[in-house]
Amino acid sequence: MLTTGESDPRCKSPLLDPFQQDRACRCELRQWSALLGILALSLIVTVVAATTTVYAKLLSRLARAPGRDGSSAL
Repeated sequence: MLTTGESDPRCKSPLLDPFQQDRACRCELRQWSALLGILALSLIVTVVAATTTVYAKLLSRLARAPGRDGSSAL
């Protein structure tokens, strides 16, 4: 438990020290910030993977589109 200049104790994060002995630091609501962070990271990874998959399928369909001879007109 960390203390500041005031009399209120500050708790460590739940991922650094999940089994703190102070009663105020054992509240289950302290876990939500860590869980939401993990959820946000997994959501970002999922969105990037889904976007990459859709983009790859779109490019493969464009490459096989009729009327394309494979040469570029640049």
